[in-house]
Amino acid sequence: SASGYFDLYRQADLVVGMRGHSMIVSVGAGTPCVGIVSHPKVEGFLQDCGLEKWSANIMDTNLEDSLVEKIGMLLDDSSEWRELRTTAVEKMAQERKQFHREIKRLLD
Repeated sequence: SASGYFDLYRQADLVVGMRGHSMIVSVGAGTPCVGIVSHPKVEGFLQDCGLEKWSANIMDTNLEDSLVEKIGMLLDDSSEWRELRTTAVEKMAQERKQFHREIKRLLD
């Protein structure tokens, strides 16, 4: 079920994923994540959230070392990730409200 799916993300200490949905759900749930960049969508989303520091490109010859480093950083202290995530979510909420206001204006 959808609620069970989202609960798994909320219960996790950390998510490592390479699909856009894994990053979007992690950020939405507030669960620290490391993105394996294999597609521009993952990279762009993390950049939009200011979380690109916690991404590793699949083509990187040092991918394993990079992942170990980023995972270790988040498991040791995820406070920076959480602060950046909070800022990004607040910005997205403001942009969504502005979008809704504009749609309402157009419909009136």
